[in-house]
Amino acid sequence: MELQIQKIYNERYKSTVCNLIPSLFPKVTIPTSAPSYCVKYTHNLPTTAAAADESGLVYIIGITMGDCALTETFQAHHNSIFDINWTLDNSKLLTASGDHTGAVWDIEMQVPLVLAGHKGTVKCIKNSPLSSNLVCTASRDGLINLWDLRVPSEELQPALSIANKVNSRKKLTRGLTGFEFVNSGLVIVSAESSVSSLRFWDLRKLEGSVVKSKSKLVCLAEIDPRNQLENFSRSAEGSHGNSWVYFQEQTNSLVVSSLNNCVYVYQNLNNLEKEPVCLGGANSNFYVRSCMGPSGLVASGSTEGDLCIWEVDSASFPQKFSYGVSSDMNAVDWSEGSELFLATSNDNNSVVFWDFADVV
Repeated sequence: MELQIQKIYNERYKSTVCNLIPSLFPKVTIPTSAPSYCVKYTHNLPTTAAAADESGLVYIIGITMGDCALTETFQAHHNSIFDINWTLDNSKLLTASGDHTGAVWDIEMQVPLVLAGHKGTVKCIKNSPLSSNLVCTASRDGLINLWDLRVPSEELQPALSIANKVNSRKKLTRGLTGFEFVNSGLVIVSAESSVSSLRFWDLRKLEGSVVKSKSKLVCLAEIDPRNQLENFSRSAEGSHGNSWVYFQEQTNSLVVSSLNNCVYVYQNLNNLEKEPVCLGGANSNFYVRSCMGPSGLVASGSTEGDLCIWEVDSASFPQKFSYGVSSDMNAVDWSEGSELFLATSNDNNSVVFWDFADVV
């Protein structure tokens, strides 16, 4: 039955998403106790979403029959949660916090496996596509830590730390705001807070079933989307740094949220020399994030409180959708196959689920 329901909604989704974007509206609002910076659907059959807020609370939200409801809340951290994710099998929840830790949560028992090793706010946490036992965290301390969950909890330390150094001769690192696994999990792409460039880290040198902490990591490449644009005006470049990076495996596309109020889209990572598509019109800060949906559509929050959606091929200014308040709209998650397929986390203490007005 679940597979039949998923097929119905997938067909509905694919046949309507491009034509009916103008009818998008905020259908359900879930209140949070503080501003929310992250929201994430489960993988594959997204009947559940998780969100978190500035007070360290996690919200589990059930989605069914065109509606959604809060099913569970628990205190995951005593500081802001900046990222939330599901493990590959949806059995556990991953959280990244301002308390300098990440955590792997057994939701039923509400017991965490704490990932302690950073000296700054943890901004991003993800499960590696290589194994459900490998979890990665990135922090404002300039480190990307890879954790092997097969190690006993009392002995758990980063199996590998990647130092995002200013250069090879200095120990200084640049703070990180996000990362993504690409190339089937063999390469990590990192985004930084103070410069607009992206760095690509090669994991293929690592050997053995347990990651070797002393293995040397090769930085494959460093690219700056601004420098690749022929018509980019230096006088209008604005703030340096990127707030987020998002990878869509199906299209091999990379989406970069920049602090200069632009979103950059690399439509094929096999050709990084080709200049990215530059999408303007969404005001940004360190909490605003973007993602990619179907048919070349990109969604982003904005500091104006609007949900922004672009058609990448047209590279035009976005269609903007309001939910009635002017406070920042932060993270966006876009999930194919869900009845309420798009979710946003917001500064006005809410998570909003969106749907089409013209589809029954």
